Amino acid sequence: MHETGGPQQVWVTSRSTGDHECRGELMIDDLRSIVTHTLAHEGPNGPNGAVTQYILAAAERHLHDGLRSALGSTSSPGEETSLLSRLLPLEGFGPDVLDISRNNLRRRWATASDWLDDVIAYALRPGRADEHARAAVSAATGMVGRPLGELISAVTAGEVAAERDPARFGLAEMIRTMWPDHPAVRSARTTLDEYALHWWVPVYSHILDVYGLALIDGLKIEDFARPLLALVEHEARAQSPGHAARAIVVLISGAVIDTRTGSRLTPAEVTAHTPPTLRSRSRGKKLSMTMVE
Repeated sequence: MHETGGPQQVWVTSRSTGDHECRGELMIDDLRSIVTHTLAHEGPNGPNGAVTQYILAAAERHLHDGLRSALGSTSSPGEETSLLSRLLPLEGFGPDVLDISRNNLRRRWATASDWLDDVIAYALRPGRADEHARAAVSAATGMVGRPLGELISAVTAGEVAAERDPARFGLAEMIRTMWPDHPAVRSARTTLDEYALHWWVPVYSHILDVYGLALIDGLKIEDFARPLLALVEHEARAQSPGHAARAIVVLISGAVIDTRTGSRLTPAEVTAHTPPTLRSRSRGKKLSMTMVE
């Protein structure tokens, strides 16, 4: 197995034939705050090592396939407390699934629980949503100037679609459903919530500013953003199209004032609200990805 700098290609040597197989290009992410149980924190055996991330990516795929099979074959998979360990045994995963030495995992994880905790953290890592978030911000950028209700509907629909993407989020949803009280799952949930706030708070702040709106006294932007994010997540789980956008309009109605008049807005007024044409510091502003990077 070979590692190179930059975007990585990981090559696996088959012990039976000696042939080399290209397993595709592996983009190396900074996982030092996500994968925290490896024996080494830096270098090739640490979270950012190409082989470490190759192993984790393979474990994620293997776990996804195994859980899908388990969900289809048992009525109560949540009661299978040993399912994770059976799907991803520390001793057997390397030689049985990847055709690599078991020492490749042993050099990285001391115990089976450390290994499973890091696989869960990897599968639930928040950064995998960035592509969808960027697409939602891009959509919002093109709609600034339109009535606020239209912008809210478009951005909300994009976020809900991202939440429902089975290829990107299907495994995460299975893990959260089957093991909601697992310490690694609870920790990942907290990390994801904090990451989402870091991502979306600047976007929400900018939209309010461009549209000449300000939060009422005593309300912090984080307190405003949390229910917005929760509404999107709820719609994605409940399959209730359009409900989140309407609820967000109501929430905004109760949370903001028009900075020109100091007055509150009804939900109908929020829906029809457009940016003030004479507000010089907002005119021509566009949502920028630099706000959230």
